[in-house]
Amino acid sequence: PTTQPHALHDLAMLFTADKCQSAQRVKLHALAAYFATALVLALGLVVEHQLRRTYWSNRHSSFVGRAEVIPNFRHIWFAHELVDANNGRISLLNIFGADVFVTSANWSKLCWMDSDDDNLTNGAELGDPCCRFQPNADSSFNLESNREYRRWLLSHPGKPEESNASQIARQQEPISCSEENYDAERYDEQFRAFYFDRLDEPDRNDSPLLLAIVKVIALTALSLQVAYWMTQQGMAEDLCPWLPSIFSVKSRIAIIVAAFLYMDLSSGIIHLILDYAPQFLPGLGELSKGFQYHHHDPTAILRISWYQYVSHMHLLAPAIMVLLYVGNASRSLRLFWFWNFVWAHLFQ
Repeated sequence: PTTQPHALHDLAMLFTADKCQSAQRVKLHALAAYFATALVLALGLVVEHQLRRTYWSNRHSSFVGRAEVIPNFRHIWFAHELVDANNGRISLLNIFGADVFVTSANWSKLCWMDSDDDNLTNGAELGDPCCRFQPNADSSFNLESNREYRRWLLSHPGKPEESNASQIARQQEPISCSEENYDAERYDEQFRAFYFDRLDEPDRNDSPLLLAIVKVIALTALSLQVAYWMTQQGMAEDLCPWLPSIFSVKSRIAIIVAAFLYMDLSSGIIHLILDYAPQFLPGLGELSKGFQYHHHDPTAILRISWYQYVSHMHLLAPAIMVLLYVGNASRSLRLFWFWNFVWAHLFQ
């Protein structure tokens, strides 16, 4: 006969197949270790980010408070430190950093210079083509404050190969710097033109063929595993409230909510890691570059298919399946991970 344990009891049994308390404790400890490791990694990246900022501040007084006296200093999507020759790895000054040093970070001088000789002034590259930015002004951005003109369409003033010269040349600037105030209507038109500039471009799938094949294999393995759970291990009954199941409706709802919270927390940690991870790091840097690219091309995510976007997570599915098999996952845990897969796909 079927039994319907209490919802909290089912949640407590998520991590054990044999209902052994010692096995349950081991798996709960493993889960805690996973979150602790992920949080330590995320916080470590934040600390490393801050240490790099502190390094140059301690080198010379010219670099103290550089993010406050130079507009959009922290808004170049791929550069964690604008004055560093190697984009964040503590080393030598780049050509823009040398000019910051020579001018003692005086923006009224630095703005009109073209540090990387790409025919764009530092002001044009950092969103202040009229050189009106005033340090210590109101930090909120609006045209009336006459701070920098824009916080979009920025490029690196120390890297000519990373400039946005072609777009900036297409009248993405104020009509005249002689006017007392910027033209708000023109600004809005320019921002919309920038934001939706590439929206109508055709979809591009730049994934290597081998990677695409591996993703299909991983998705197939996941689908077959779920089908086996459905047909052979009672998951179809667990998912359908009108079919008899060992779980009560409350228990099933509790497992769905637990899966949502788990995936939401995991997603938050992953976002924190990839937002702060420097792009020069091996492996993780490439992931962070793809993750942070939307700061440069806001509509890129809209030009790819949902499958192309979500398929990255399929690479992890076989590893999870193996762990569930080796750990002799309970029926509760299988149902829990099924809903984790559902939430992970819906979050994309």
